[in-house]
Amino acid sequence: MVIPWIDYSLSKLTKKVKPTGNAKHITFNMLADNRQMPGLRSPVLERPYVEGLPMDKAMHSLALRTFVIYGHVLPNHNGAPVRMVLS
Repeated sequence: MVIPWIDYSLSKLTKKVKPTGNAKHITFNMLADNRQMPGLRSPVLERPYVEGLPMDKAMHSLALRTFVIYGHVLPNHNGAPVRMVLS
């Protein structure tokens, strides 16, 4: 199935921030603002959520940051405002 994302290449973004040659991972940190996100008070997961991606996967041509799906701004249930798409 092909999903019509509007996206930005993670490798292009990574090249713009110029990581050091020693970089092995990219770290993603979730915004954890209780004023904007009252559901964060739930004890189900430790907040803020942090995830890491190895550099070889981040630099792959199919690693994308997407903002739009099916011609519409990414909805909350699809990971709004930005979703990582890794193939």
